[in-house]
Amino acid sequence: MKIQAIDDYIAKQAGWQQAILKSLRTAIHKGDPEIEEKVKWGAPSFEHAGQVAWMFCAREWVHLSFRQGALLEVPKATWVELDDTPSKAKRTMKFEKGAIVPKDLVAELVRQHVANNLAGKKVDFNIPKAGTRQFDLPAEYETWL
Repeated sequence: MKIQAIDDYIAKQAGWQQAILKSLRTAIHKGDPEIEEKVKWGAPSFEHAGQVAWMFCAREWVHLSFRQGALLEVPKATWVELDDTPSKAKRTMKFEKGAIVPKDLVAELVRQHVANNLAGKKVDFNIPKAGTRQFDLPAEYETWL
């Protein structure tokens, strides 16, 4: 269901950003007609069995992030994050002025994310990211914790 607060957020943005935000919103609802709209942290957020995505405007782009985007099946080039991203879970798409929103891709990502939410899938934060080093804490240091 669409809410007025998101209409208001969109109306405050630059014309080119409004067009992108409207396209993203339409694609998100196409991906899941039952998705709930909310405003979190002052920006549009979309939820179904947990948060799915949120979007906001920066000066030079429109930002769309998926909360558990690392679990989505999509080419790496779709995301802004590189392999060294500090986030193990979130994945982001950025759209600059003149960009065309890949509505079918966004809808598919929403479908996947909702299915993952309903299945209880989440990124395991206990698994180290590729390329990171792990070490065992010496026993004498454990007493200090």
